[in-house]
Amino acid sequence: MFGQFRDSILRVDPVYFCANYLTIDSKPLNLEGTGYKPFADIYRYIGLKAIEHDAKPVVLVKGRQVGATTMAAALECYFTACGLFGTHERAPMRLMHLFPTLSLAAAYTKDKLDVIIGQSKPVPGTMKGNGLPKSYMETKLDSSNPSNNNMHFKKFMFGNQVWIESTGLDGNRIRGRSIDGAFYDEIQDMGDIAIGTTNKALTQSNYGAKGDGVQVYFGTPKTRGGSYWNMWQNSSQNYYHLRCEKCGKYFPLYHPSIRWEDVWIYGLTVKCPDCGHEQDKLEAQERGKWIPLNNPDTSDYVGYHINQLYIPSFTRETIEKAKPERSAINTERLYMNEVLGEFYDGEGGTITSAEIRDKCVEKGRKMLKFIHPELGKRTYAGFDWGQRGALEQMAGRGRKGSYSCAVILTSDGNLFNVEFATRLLRPDPETKMSTVEEMFRRYNMTLAVGDIGDAYDLTHKLQRIYDERFLASRSSHKVNGHVKYSNDEWPKTIVFEKDYYISEILGLLKDGRIKFPGGSYDRIDWLIEHCASMDIKVTRDKSGEPLKKFVKGSGANDGLMALLNAYIAWKFDVTQGFTIANPLHMKYDIAKNIRSEQAVVGYVPQLFRGGK
Repeated sequence: MFGQFRDSILRVDPVYFCANYLTIDSKPLNLEGTGYKPFADIYRYIGLKAIEHDAKPVVLVKGRQVGATTMAAALECYFTACGLFGTHERAPMRLMHLFPTLSLAAAYTKDKLDVIIGQSKPVPGTMKGNGLPKSYMETKLDSSNPSNNNMHFKKFMFGNQVWIESTGLDGNRIRGRSIDGAFYDEIQDMGDIAIGTTNKALTQSNYGAKGDGVQVYFGTPKTRGGSYWNMWQNSSQNYYHLRCEKCGKYFPLYHPSIRWEDVWIYGLTVKCPDCGHEQDKLEAQERGKWIPLNNPDTSDYVGYHINQLYIPSFTRETIEKAKPERSAINTERLYMNEVLGEFYDGEGGTITSAEIRDKCVEKGRKMLKFIHPELGKRTYAGFDWGQRGALEQMAGRGRKGSYSCAVILTSDGNLFNVEFATRLLRPDPETKMSTVEEMFRRYNMTLAVGDIGDAYDLTHKLQRIYDERFLASRSSHKVNGHVKYSNDEWPKTIVFEKDYYISEILGLLKDGRIKFPGGSYDRIDWLIEHCASMDIKVTRDKSGEPLKKFVKGSGANDGLMALLNAYIAWKFDVTQGFTIANPLHMKYDIAKNIRSEQAVVGYVPQLFRGGK
């Protein structure tokens, strides 16, 4: 009896709750005595302090893979099952975990929330249909209605609940709901309007500041500017400081004012900058505390900065290998954003999803199901073939590999319109063939282009069916004139200079020349993210001169490649097979209306024109 009473008291502590009721990889989610104290302190602040009526919103700026999404799932379990909410005359906790897109929301439910619920501590004396005992969190689900446990909604006992949702383009899908707390995940990809609209759902919150509720923002930073950057600038900016076991002074492992390499000297050993004492890094983390850079009393947000340097299993050498000069794939921006958790302020040349939403999304316009021949539109399709199907993501499988994508493009004056886009549900050859056939049938296709890399046999079949209305594409590092095409080859293939054409398509996006159907945002959001996925890698040639090229960022870019192929199809058409360079001599008005340096000769940002 005393043990149960003690447990009910201790369960109020989020860290205790996680260690005793939740598991990760079949091990207790233990955050104490393991070097995870920086993370444990954040758990406790959100779980205990952020719900008070004088609390401020929390903004967490982080590196990739530091466990923030797992933290959110664990805290959602805590809020709904710790016994503190919806009981003893306290209001239930109504939470919403928000993502920029519905696909991310669905993946979170499958990969994180359902897993942590199903793998929580088993409860003896209970039984599921498969004969195994129910987990602790499963016993807390409200089973009175099957609709209480689905992809986007979980209802627990005593009225506690979690929505898993998307802010979408403008937050309109959240209108009319009332919640107590909002966890904004991947906040770097959300727009101001979507965040502001969604926060209206917190107006009648029972917890957190009156009218504001519990607000937690977290993501991996990208470029400076935007909502996420502004939140961080207006926050207390807490950095975690280790404590020396010899002199007792606190010192930062990572901080804007120091070089972390001078503190973390090798392996799991750090050196106190005050007394020079070398000591175990994880033990120093357990002795440490958060220290704000800005005055908390005058800050609008409580800010925490956490990056991969604090992951207990990482050695100094692990981080060193991720530096761009030592990594074959990491760019300076990827290292800054995903390892150090810093906003990047490097040279331009790429584009963010926020820029695309601001410049390229047409509100109200929806994707087309058909384009009838009598409309007289010249229509272009681009395909990028991969080994991954959208069904695999829906099922929580197949996280590695590329998608197969299709994009339908038309031209209107000096603009390009994305009329339709999709990720194929399955990656098999039959699905790919039927998709191409359907696109030709529904959209009165002028010309289609698909990459040949993963579709050599498929390309042969399609060219036998559609002849010159379906061409293959293949990228190359360097091509004289940036593109070449020969009627004598089989299968007929357009060879294009990859960096040049990616630069061109990104330039059109930056100028707002490519338009996306905002009325179908939930079906097109993935394509916007793919278009914002490119990065720039800098290497050196034999003479030491910098060489800059586009590389894939941390996200998928298959949709961008499909869009690029559709654009190449348009360009092939208006230049009569790349035989005309002068816009005034081209076949259609669209080619004459777009400035030659952009759509014909190639849009080359300053980064690729020489200069710095």
